[in-house]
Amino acid sequence: MGDSRYVFGMDFIEMYRKEIGASEPQQDFYDRHQLYAIRTDIVVAAICPEWFKLIKTSKENMRNFLARFPNGIGGFKDDTTL
Repeated sequence: MGDSRYVFGMDFIEMYRKEIGASEPQQDFYDRHQLYAIRTDIVVAAICPEWFKLIKTSKENMRNFLARFPNGIGGFKDDTTL
């Protein structure tokens, strides 16, 4: 998502964020976007064997999340107020 291989590039994502806005928590907007991309890449690789290289990309993106959030859900702090 946002990558040039997707229909919705970063220009679209930025326009969406500006016009529609980011859902709460807003600071996680790009993280959610990245998680959607990981999911999409895994599904595409499963359906189309010629795109199996996306598994490597997904693993790299997951490693980036693990590096940023080493405690996983255990380290999650919900700063959202209703």
